[in-house]
Amino acid sequence: MRVVSVPDSVARMASATKRAFSRAVGKTFQIEAFDELGCAELDLSGKVGLDTIWIEPSCVQRFRRPRKQSLRFRRTLMSRRKLDRPRWSLRYVVKYRPKDNPNRVVERLQRFSLNHGWYVLNDRMEIHGTFYAQDKTLSSRRRLEQLRTELLQNDLFPSLRLARIRLSA
Repeated sequence: MRVVSVPDSVARMASATKRAFSRAVGKTFQIEAFDELGCAELDLSGKVGLDTIWIEPSCVQRFRRPRKQSLRFRRTLMSRRKLDRPRWSLRYVVKYRPKDNPNRVVERLQRFSLNHGWYVLNDRMEIHGTFYAQDKTLSSRRRLEQLRTELLQNDLFPSLRLARIRLSA
């Protein structure tokens, strides 16, 4: 939406609010949400400041996006493409002792500086998880292989099962 005018109610507001509205006039923004009165929430960050404004429908005009994609939209597409790319992963299962705090065990695992996802099964006293490399390069695989050997060599856990390093989608 393109902001075409400032609402009359802004005249009674603080000067910072007036500045935010005046900077938005003439620029286009994506609508983030609508409130119960029908006002549109516009996020100004990235274009004119770090503000968010709520504006009446009479002060905005529908504006068709040009064929060229906005920077924000391109960043969103890039992040989605990164998520879809295959990457190396190493799955594991750690058993912990009854006296151990599972959060402390996870902290021990997190000291290895790789992406890491896990879940705790309290009834079985196990932590299941996966270490992920950023991409599918050989250096990423080597980092996971080093991690695998480090985990096998240390005696931090009573029981540790490691899967093979594999390329996952």
